[in-house]
Amino acid sequence: MTPQLCGFGLSADLVIWAAVGGRFRLLGPVLGAVLIGALTSGLRDRFQFWEIGIAIVFIAVVLLFPQGLIGVFAPLERRFGRRPAPAAGIAAPARTDPGGAGAAGRRGRARSRRRGDDPRRAVARTSSAPASTA
Repeated sequence: MTPQLCGFGLSADLVIWAAVGGRFRLLGPVLGAVLIGALTSGLRDRFQFWEIGIAIVFIAVVLLFPQGLIGVFAPLERRFGRRPAPAAGIAAPARTDPGGAGAAGRRGRARSRRRGDDPRRAVARTSSAPASTA
């Protein structure tokens, strides 16, 4: 394949295939390529100005079917197509609050810190006391 083959002609063909078939699905440009390829090979030998025929088809599809020819089948797919499988429900683990009973426990700790009796300091004070030997 030479660089000359990747010029305006191929770029225009790719755009026409995608616009005629439909841009929003993988099958759209494939359908457009097959349809335009068959139309091109059929018109090339019979009609001297076959490019005008392709241009008319391109303009008609773009104006009449903005989503391409694959968009014509979208209502049928919604009605008869496969339903999306429900997402596999994975239960989230239960949420635990290590310091108390949820938000109420957090508010209570914040109030106690404002008063100066931080429970963490209380633990530190009690642990520094000498252990009694019995």
